[in-house]
Amino acid sequence: MNTPIDISNVVLKTERLTLRPWRQSDLQDFFEYASVDGVGQMAGWIPHASLEESQMILDRFVNGKKTFALEYQGKVIGSLGVELYKEENFPELADKQCREIGYVLSKDYWGRGLMAEAVKEVIRYLFEEVKLDIILCAHFLRNHQSARVQEKCGFRHYAYGTYETRYGTVEDDETNIITREDWEKEMKKKGEDIMRIAVTYENGQVFQHFGHTREFKLYDVKEGKVVFKQIVESDCPGHGYLAGFLKEVQADLLICGGIGMGARNALAEAGIELFAGVSGDADAAVRAYLNGELQGDSEGFCDHHGHEHGHDCHHEDGECHHGSDHRCDHDDEGCHCH
Repeated sequence: MNTPIDISNVVLKTERLTLRPWRQSDLQDFFEYASVDGVGQMAGWIPHASLEESQMILDRFVNGKKTFALEYQGKVIGSLGVELYKEENFPELADKQCREIGYVLSKDYWGRGLMAEAVKEVIRYLFEEVKLDIILCAHFLRNHQSARVQEKCGFRHYAYGTYETRYGTVEDDETNIITREDWEKEMKKKGEDIMRIAVTYENGQVFQHFGHTREFKLYDVKEGKVVFKQIVESDCPGHGYLAGFLKEVQADLLICGGIGMGARNALAEAGIELFAGVSGDADAAVRAYLNGELQGDSEGFCDHHGHEHGHDCHHEDGECHHGSDHRCDHDDEGCHCH
């Protein structure tokens, strides 16, 4: 089923992009890319013929509260919509929380990996924060660039079909999906040349008692820059289990507040480095660490470390298209709709 969505107060950031709600002041940027020949046709719509046409669709974006503007270096260069999928086409998904995404990128920015970067962040948001079960995304069969971006982002084939464009043609298309279960499994894998930093986490802050930690925020770092972030939940507290959990998610370094000697020993046995005695904003702590400026208590012992031994949990070892206002456009990164 289609899950309600409202992104009117949501702002997402990647290494190069800000994904935010559309504003009326974005009109000129919108018309600039939407009026270019070749941007819309692969998504099922023709280039905008006037500023007034762009204004009409911009109003739809603003009022619909489901479409992100993609801002790059202060300029809007595309959009990404969290669209309604056609429930009648996929009745087997009726008991799942689902949406479909579609996207478009200015022709001037094709070939830079920007759309895949945006799609991956929206996937993270929809699974981690909205709690979707499945995300759908589709592309025309002739739109090979859109097929590639979906593959890069972890989508897999689900169904073939047809789509009638706004200019009267019928296109063969492919719908792909990604499930939260598959995404979570993939996110636990660490890419080559990646350093993974784990931070004890609660409400944006460095959580202060390692043995009681329910969530960790993971930061994948390459060449001194954070390239991916995710939040993972531990099944239960206790330093013995948590050290094993961090090893399982392939953490190289833990940043935390207070931590007892038993936990320190468990982390050392797991081969995980430690920076303890840290407080404040988790993202800021990681930035400071990467800049060589992180301040912490050199001891960083937890006053509650005795409780870390008290847990009794038992564990095994262990471009697309579709949408009401969007249709798939192509670039080297993907497709979109509007």
